[in-house]
Amino acid sequence: MSYILEALRKSERERALGQVPSLDTVHDQARPPRSLPWAVIAIALVLLLAVVVFWLLRDTGPTASGIVEAPPPPTTTEVQLQPPALPPAPPAVDNRIAAETLPPALREQLPPLDVNVVSYSDNPAKRFIMINQRILREDERLGADITVREIMPDSARLEFRGHEFLVRP
Repeated sequence: MSYILEALRKSERERALGQVPSLDTVHDQARPPRSLPWAVIAIALVLLLAVVVFWLLRDTGPTASGIVEAPPPPTTTEVQLQPPALPPAPPAVDNRIAAETLPPALREQLPPLDVNVVSYSDNPAKRFIMINQRILREDERLGADITVREIMPDSARLEFRGHEFLVRP
């Protein structure tokens, strides 16, 4: 019986090869290959996690003997308290006043001063002030009567006809 069944299947296959497929024809559907990028992303995430864990735990491991020793507490003879360093006080000059408090006659003669920037540095060569969009350094003149005497962290001391005054941005 199996020989007959086998012969029938063989003849049906041969007949199907030469014909156009019909509605009853069953087609083998090839599966698309599985998405490889997901596997690569999963492996990369696992490796990244391993690197982060290793980096976090690299210095926290036990010592060679397995016991972590704490540093000895400081003794009272070793501890020396020092007062915090204070910045040097600006030099005291009696005639350093704000431009608004200059005598009215002198203030009327003072040209308009638009202080744009005051840049202070510990290095005097790097200090500058920008007045009326012009960069000036210490001991430079703005016009004929105004001289930059000192540049401080938040202001500058200018001289106008023998009177010193402070300007701020």
